[in-house]
Amino acid sequence: MGCKKDGTNGWQIRSDGDYCYLLAGDDLAVMIDDGYGSGNIRAFAQTLTDKSVKYVINTHYHFDHTANDAYFDAAFMTAESVPYATIPYASCSPGITRW
Repeated sequence: MGCKKDGTNGWQIRSDGDYCYLLAGDDLAVMIDDGYGSGNIRAFAQTLTDKSVKYVINTHYHFDHTANDAYFDAAFMTAESVPYATIPYASCSPGITRW
């Protein structure tokens, strides 16, 4: 996993062939997408800023943008995307099935 600073409070993070972004504000930092196959990307992002990294905003529902959502306290996406989103570890989520 690698990253480059993008401005004062932003980072572009590359993990296993995809990009995601970390933006730090006054009180917290947020991920834009979170990739896949990169391990605990939240922990990595936390090493880049002293702001709390709790949330991810998904640009869309493809697996390579949402696979690491489980590392975060909450993941946000448009309502239209939710039915298509990847549901990781369905066997651990009673009442949730894959389609």
